[in-house]
Amino acid sequence: MPYRDLREFIKRLEEEGELIRVKAPVSWDQELAEVFVRACKEKNRAILFEKVEGSEFPVLIGQLTSQKRVELALERDSKELDDEIENLLNQPRNDFPPKIVGSGSCQEVVMTGDDVDLLKFPVPKFNEKEGGRYITAGVSISKDPETGARNAGIYRMMVRRENEINVNFGFPNRHMLRHFQKREKEGKPLDVAVVIGCDPAVWLCAALPLAGKIDEVAQAGAIRGKAVEMVKCKTNDLEVPADAEMILEGELVPNLKRPEGPYVDFQGYYTKAKDNYVISIKCITHRKGAIYDTSMTGRLPEGEMEVYRYLLSKQQKTQLKKAIPEIVDFTFDPASMGHIYIASISKEKPFLAKEIADKIWSFPWSIMIKQLIIVDSDIDVNDPSQVMWALATRVDFEKDIYLLPGKQGPSFDVATAGRPAVTKMVVDATIKLPVEGYPGKFPEPGSPSKEVIEKVKKKWKEYGIR
Repeated sequence: MPYRDLREFIKRLEEEGELIRVKAPVSWDQELAEVFVRACKEKNRAILFEKVEGSEFPVLIGQLTSQKRVELALERDSKELDDEIENLLNQPRNDFPPKIVGSGSCQEVVMTGDDVDLLKFPVPKFNEKEGGRYITAGVSISKDPETGARNAGIYRMMVRRENEINVNFGFPNRHMLRHFQKREKEGKPLDVAVVIGCDPAVWLCAALPLAGKIDEVAQAGAIRGKAVEMVKCKTNDLEVPADAEMILEGELVPNLKRPEGPYVDFQGYYTKAKDNYVISIKCITHRKGAIYDTSMTGRLPEGEMEVYRYLLSKQQKTQLKKAIPEIVDFTFDPASMGHIYIASISKEKPFLAKEIADKIWSFPWSIMIKQLIIVDSDIDVNDPSQVMWALATRVDFEKDIYLLPGKQGPSFDVATAGRPAVTKMVVDATIKLPVEGYPGKFPEPGSPSKEVIEKVKKKWKEYGIR
């Protein structure tokens, strides 16, 4: 059965040894973040902080920041995801559309008017020089004013005061921003609901860059194999997951921006403060004993970026294999925060690495890639030690590195100061053929036979090695 809510998922994580509870009091002001960072370096697990100073609500962080926890969230292992990813993430699904119900536990407590106070909740401040406390894991729901199509996305939000937050969209093509721009032309606000603490399938669908024609909540229903139950908001016409922990109901205010930041983004550096859009909060509803869900970017690869590395690279690999059948596997190095990609290929002809690189640059999401490393199919792209070995032993740096000037770069890249046109790099770390200029036959890597490797894999538990 799919998880009904975040609490059922927390229970599963605890059963699997993937969650630890911190009972000692912590401050929301940087201390919580530092404990999480240090704990992840020892062993990457989710943490539930049961006592956060100044608030009655506990805080969950890191619920989806590992491959295992993502697989638990989707109730599929890596092989099953490889087989299903095209159908689950790249194709619109409406076989389990959202189900509207009359009431939900997310509205057990209702705060309106002067009772609306975001500062009662343990919204963290993660780093010393950040501009304020940040909502980072909220699923923002809006509807297209023209078509009524629902969108769910995740955007960073700074708490400005008790009933007001900034929202940073990051990219100009975000769907909620498009919805808002249509309303703003009319001088009208856009209704918004921010969902904090929901079924992990809903969160993952909101976090991933799904096509605009996809309703993320319906897509989550397809992943779950069961419709997501939704309840009408108290102060606007939107629907939200009925068993979420907390809902912020508000509106994006037209023709109004206020300072937001600095904030440590996924690259690990402070961004500059700048004027960003404002959401006025009209109502807060929550479950009794609500759990505040958060995420953290920047300081550790085991943070929010790991979610994207695991699922996004699977989604991209599926797209690539349609255009480039020689692609075997594809991912990015988590420590590079999505800037260094590694592709393994089945090399059946010479100079294939450069040809494949040219095709990869044609995809819109390649704007993020600064360096592309291409390796042979015997290299596990998810094992940094194997990739480094290929770089050290299969690259002639005089011949196998290609610099490609004039490529579009991301506006938030601190290394290039956001220049629109940058130089990118391709490293051909494949075994070279004689026709590619290698003198003779490339030496064969040493290894036990495939039969012995498979035998050891099957018998591993018998060896008693822990």
